[in-house]
Amino acid sequence: MANTHNQSELVEIIKERDRTPLVGLYHHAEHNIYNKLIIMNNAFCNNINSCQIYKEFPEMATGYGFDVFQYDFTGLGLSHGDFSQTTVSSQIDDLKTVIDHYKKDKIISLIGHSLGGIVATNAYQKEVEAIVLWNSPIGMKNAYNNYAADIKEKGYTIRIRGGKPIKVGKEMWKEFKTITHNKKVFGKIPVLYIHGSEDKSIDGNEFINNYFISKDNGLREIKGGDHEFQNNPEARIEAIKETIIWLMLRHNTHKK
Repeated sequence: MANTHNQSELVEIIKERDRTPLVGLYHHAEHNIYNKLIIMNNAFCNNINSCQIYKEFPEMATGYGFDVFQYDFTGLGLSHGDFSQTTVSSQIDDLKTVIDHYKKDKIISLIGHSLGGIVATNAYQKEVEAIVLWNSPIGMKNAYNNYAADIKEKGYTIRIRGGKPIKVGKEMWKEFKTITHNKKVFGKIPVLYIHGSEDKSIDGNEFINNYFISKDNGLREIKGGDHEFQNNPEARIEAIKETIIWLMLRHNTHKK
């Protein structure tokens, strides 16, 4: 697949609930004749610069006619707010705000990485044509159990991202106990699940057994891919290629 030429701009989208801005990068395709937009949703505590795949995906996708918007959830990266006061529910609201901002003019697809995949399926609106999940778990129960001691002792836990501490509050942790994907989505629109063979934190088979209930859905296992597709450049490129090809096929039947 070819490398691309694209123009990027910084975008602020104001949330109605508290008037604070979500901030992201909008990458314009050189030729986007069908107004196709992919909205990327980051993994837990990540920002748009956390993983190499977050940087390389927009570069490739814009070369195949997709605009790409990647943003930071409230309190992370470029976006304003206090992350320790956020929850999975508030991240779902963040994505709904982004979808609302673009849905009148764009054919929208979502990418959700890890927890970002759970956010994506729960933020589904009828304007969303397809969803791609990268190494997304069926839920966050393992994180709930892993962080329990910290939460009970201090009322928060600290995660390290990019060498910096990120404070995770008790309310988000409480939601980890029960949050799952919106199962109804898997029968409404096409969903592609991409799983790295070296991702030891996610059981891809468990996900498929729980959620893949439509013949339009797809599965791709990426040999050598870790949870963030960080350590193996070939696996990372393969995950990007599979995502773009699958979305191109879906969008060929949804032209505005």
